[in-house]
Amino acid sequence: MDVVVSSPSRRAVATASAAAAALAVEIDLDDRLVELSHGWTTYGIAHTYTDRATLLHDMNSGRLGDNTFDLDAFRSRVVTGIESLVTEADRVVAVVCHGGVINAYLSHVIGAEKMFFTEPYYTSVSRVLALPDGYRQVLSINEIDHLR
Repeated sequence: MDVVVSSPSRRAVATASAAAAALAVEIDLDDRLVELSHGWTTYGIAHTYTDRATLLHDMNSGRLGDNTFDLDAFRSRVVTGIESLVTEADRVVAVVCHGGVINAYLSHVIGAEKMFFTEPYYTSVSRVLALPDGYRQVLSINEIDHLR
């Protein structure tokens, strides 16, 4: 790993700190990696959703609980941010972020019609091959073997 880049959110930085320490690299913080709920005064997921299908439907409709968000603006921020991190050839970047961010970027790479399609586990690993010519390939989603 050549660099660890993290959302500035406290829980992401805590995870990134462990990875950066193990790799003996510094953490770079990037505001473009914050979750879609950044700045909300309420977080609706824990209280209003009892099933995944409804949760993902609502998120793909630009709402989460009582909050709404702009799907296109969120995806654009995330994709622009991550793409700017992988422009250097022969560099391995660990991005520590959140479930919505992961969905936004992976759905972009695979060309999915709906942005939200999976619920990543906390501290799971998803890997993308990013070649200098712009080619992107999803290598894995939601790896959790390191948690066992």
